[in-house]
Amino acid sequence: MVAIIASIRPEYATAIYEGIKTVELRSRGPRKFVDRIYIYETAPVSAITGHVDVTNIFASMEVNDIQRSFGAVGVVGRLDATLTDLVAIFGGRDRMTPIVLADPIKYPSSIPLAKPPQSWRYVTGVWE
Repeated sequence: MVAIIASIRPEYATAIYEGIKTVELRSRGPRKFVDRIYIYETAPVSAITGHVDVTNIFASMEVNDIQRSFGAVGVVGRLDATLTDLVAIFGGRDRMTPIVLADPIKYPSSIPLAKPPQSWRYVTGVWE
């Protein structure tokens, strides 16, 4: 199994756990297929709080193609986001890597990390 730890804002992590957010967007995706993403919730949580399985990783796509294919992914509470909004939200980037998510699991207790990833990183070993 190939897994990564991804830093995700708490509001997006909650949306993933609730099944509302089913696609994660990254400016740079993993080079190999990833089976699982361990969710590191950023401050104020600052810990791994669960994981989600990956069903597909698409090659880098233009924002307008992402919106046509998936709707307003990655933008909790912004289902009316325009192409301009999406580009602005993602720091002016007009290409993203969509990662399709499934079967999220929130852990009963969180796992603190001494050195969290800035965006994401591969992990060795599996936490269950």
